[in-house]
Amino acid sequence: MRSAVVLPNFNGVAPGQTASVSIPVGGVTYHKIALVYNCTNAGNGNQANTEAHLTEIRVLLNGKIQRRFSAKDLDSINAFYGRGFIANGTAGQLDIFFSEPWRRTVQSEDVLAWGTADVGTFQIQVDIAAAATGPSLSATAEVEYISRPNGVIAKWRKFNQVVSATGHNINNNLPKIAGEAYQAIHCVPTASTDITDVTVTVDNVIRFQLTEATANNLYTHYGNLTPQTALFSIVFDRTLRVSDALAMSYTQNGKATGQVVQDFRVDFNMNAANSFNLYTLVLGVRD
Repeated sequence: MRSAVVLPNFNGVAPGQTASVSIPVGGVTYHKIALVYNCTNAGNGNQANTEAHLTEIRVLLNGKIQRRFSAKDLDSINAFYGRGFIANGTAGQLDIFFSEPWRRTVQSEDVLAWGTADVGTFQIQVDIAAAATGPSLSATAEVEYISRPNGVIAKWRKFNQVVSATGHNINNNLPKIAGEAYQAIHCVPTASTDITDVTVTVDNVIRFQLTEATANNLYTHYGNLTPQTALFSIVFDRTLRVSDALAMSYTQNGKATGQVVQDFRVDFNMNAANSFNLYTLVLGVRD
């Protein structure tokens, strides 16, 4: 049974500072953590203020970052999966999902919950902009009181794609780690028209080759995916099956061969020479 609980208080909640909270570990498995932000700026903790003031959020296990994102980009990616910004009274709520409620089955939803039986520390850090006045920050969680080790989880890594000219801009430097698989790559361009189309190849086999419009039409058919104008989304497990993530190592008859992908290439065809951030959502054991 899932329980809804209040997490310990944040420390260091102030303009221009990094707030942090240490989250209980051990016999607790986490499905979701909700951050609740408020301030005394005009509009209080509305979506605009929440996204402007919470400039970076980091989720750490044993002192290592497992997820990194801004509030604005978290809102956009959550909205893609059908979970948009929530107004919590005058405050704003940011949901960090560990298990994924948009999956097709209960088992595939729950399998990615974060067990903490073998975790020493679990922490969230939040950078607060200097423009915030009277900021406040709290958190709640959906948990199960089950002693479960931290197995395969969804990790979010943030990269900057440097673009100096229009046309083809190739990234072949994304991590290729045995045992990991890419759920999605969410790109955050300056303008929605900046990226014309994207081609993803793995060892010379095309795995994705679509314009944004064609990709968004495809996602819409899967029901729980809601394309966002702020994102160019490259989704490999768009069937909402965890098993359809793009693996970085090979298997034969369901067993790992030990052979790692040699060439993982993302070709962005750029309509404008604007650099942008991208997020990789990757399944694997914690870093």
